[in-house]
Amino acid sequence: MMSKLRFLHIDGANFEVDIPHLPSNLRWFSWRQSCLEIVPANFYHKKLVHMDLSYSKIRQAWTNKPQNENHRFQKLKVLCLRECVFLYESPEFSWFPYLETLDLRGCSRMVSLHKSIGDLKSLVALSLDRTNIDELPNSTCKLSSLKVITQCFSLKSLPESIGDLKSLVTLRLDGTKIEGLPNSICRLSSLKDLSLDLCSSLKSLPESIGDLKSLIMLSLHRTKIEELPNNICKMSSLKDLSLDFCSSLKSLPESIGDLKSLVTLHLDRTKIEILPNSICRLSSLKDLSLDFCSSLKSLPESIGDLKSLVTLRLDRTKIEVLPNSICRLSSLKDLNLGYCSSLKSLPGSIGDLKSLVTLRLGGTKIKGLPNSICRLSSLKVLNLGYCSSLKSLPESIGELKSLVMLRLDGTKIEGLPNNICSLSYLEVLSLMDCSSLKSLPESIGDIKSLVKLSLRGTKIKVLPNSTCRLSSLKTLNLRRMESLNKLPKAIGDLNSLVEIYLDQTNIKELPIGVGCLEKLEVLSVENCHNLVMLPIFGGRMRCLRYINLIGTSILPSSDDFPMLPKLVELSIGNKLESSLPPWLSGLRQLKKLLLRGYTRLGSLPDLSSLTNLMELRLFNCENLEDIGGLKGTKSLKQLTVRDCYTITDARWKILGQVIFSVLCVCSTLITSNWFLKLMIDWSYTFLSSYFCREHF
Repeated sequence: MMSKLRFLHIDGANFEVDIPHLPSNLRWFSWRQSCLEIVPANFYHKKLVHMDLSYSKIRQAWTNKPQNENHRFQKLKVLCLRECVFLYESPEFSWFPYLETLDLRGCSRMVSLHKSIGDLKSLVALSLDRTNIDELPNSTCKLSSLKVITQCFSLKSLPESIGDLKSLVTLRLDGTKIEGLPNSICRLSSLKDLSLDLCSSLKSLPESIGDLKSLIMLSLHRTKIEELPNNICKMSSLKDLSLDFCSSLKSLPESIGDLKSLVTLHLDRTKIEILPNSICRLSSLKDLSLDFCSSLKSLPESIGDLKSLVTLRLDRTKIEVLPNSICRLSSLKDLNLGYCSSLKSLPGSIGDLKSLVTLRLGGTKIKGLPNSICRLSSLKVLNLGYCSSLKSLPESIGELKSLVMLRLDGTKIEGLPNNICSLSYLEVLSLMDCSSLKSLPESIGDIKSLVKLSLRGTKIKVLPNSTCRLSSLKTLNLRRMESLNKLPKAIGDLNSLVEIYLDQTNIKELPIGVGCLEKLEVLSVENCHNLVMLPIFGGRMRCLRYINLIGTSILPSSDDFPMLPKLVELSIGNKLESSLPPWLSGLRQLKKLLLRGYTRLGSLPDLSSLTNLMELRLFNCENLEDIGGLKGTKSLKQLTVRDCYTITDARWKILGQVIFSVLCVCSTLITSNWFLKLMIDWSYTFLSSYFCREHF
């Protein structure tokens, strides 16, 4: 039967398969999540090449040696037993003489490998991740073709003969309990990738590690390494050295400069206090990262000799001054100095970094930028956010012709230079929380490329009329601008505007032109207490997807919302109202609804007409008792209730479908293929107490 079948894939089916009598010409057999607990002792297949029994209930498989050499898997190349969590014993590998890939990942009950593993002369890849194997049998070192070994977290040591694996290319021991590497590791002549990440007991490397002439990547992330051996300099092929989060590492050997092939050096969060002068000899180095090296106060003057360096990260170090030689880094594209709280100035020659694309200085103590900054002809990103001592920009800022993003959030900037309009490629201008900024230059409207303008929390009273000429503007953030009480009349000319945020402003009315913003998708006027009307309902704002009216007295009529066919998310709330607006039931396309601050609301109306409603959030509705209006909301998947203390009096017959769906979510998933997630974030959890009181 099915004698020509070559490929058989079964996934999760709960029926019996006569494994010993699979079609004789079968090449590929996959039966994931099988109910099979014991693999029949006589099961073998002469032509099968790939066999996958992952995620199965198998407890025992091929534990005895085959009695007849002809009754083995003569052609099997791949055996996958991944996540067979009940499999406590390794197979007897004599069954698979030509196996090339063995995947035992996630076999968490397996504590050892059968010694016959050494007979797999063709084995190329051995995956032991998340097993409980604490040592490898010595016979493992006879695997002459083995190229890849991946970790098992319980592994405590490697066999001394590990160096006999002459073909090994990748050795990943991440997260193991290894305390040291055997000296024989230096004989792994083909090894290219050695990863020991998260080996929290590893404190040192053998001096012979330098003999790994083929090694390209050495990763020691989060180990307890205290120092590197001097002969690491002999690793002539090493390109990637990762020592980040090695919290015991205080210095690098002077010989580090001999790693002529090194491209990436990561030293983040180490205790390094100073870099050796020899680092300037790393002629291939492109990426040097020292983020969060809290003991690092200076860079060697020779740093400028790193002619290949592209990225230099120094965020949150104690760097006080950059050496003048840094301006000789002719290939540097990314310079990060964020939150270097001791840095007060940049060298005057910073403008010589002709290749620089990104300069991040946020959170430093810089008081001003040198005039030479205008010569950074390739600069696209300039981040000065929360430089609390910065009060002004040089007039030459407008000469940064390539600048795309300028962030000045939280600075003491009092005004922008007029020639900022010359930034012809600027797309993002962020001035959030600039509490000293009271006005924008009239020329702001000449930045035709501007896509996002953020003025949140500034003291600006009036937006210049030229703002309405920003033809590419998509996002306008005016939140918490308490001095702002009106918008320019021509605001409707912002034809590209997609999002506008006016929350917590003192705007009393919006210009009629707002209703002409045909591409607008997001309109938020939360806590605009003086605003009583929105001129948005005229049939032109058909792209509007989200409206936030929380804390306003705006009361649209039931005739308005049908003109917003794409409205899918609505946030409303008014502490003076005791009922929800009647037009709410007409929003059949609505998917998300937030009701916040309805302190007088006692019950929810019937919401069954909201046939697409998937998420409902009820926040700060302190007198809400009855949520019976949810009874017919068949599409509801997520209900979030916060600070609604009196809801406990709701009737069980109304809440039954909601509560039971939450408490029995597993069975619900099986029978109806949908789920309801309930998040309760209030002080008095009503569900558990109510369920016990009413149901039991």
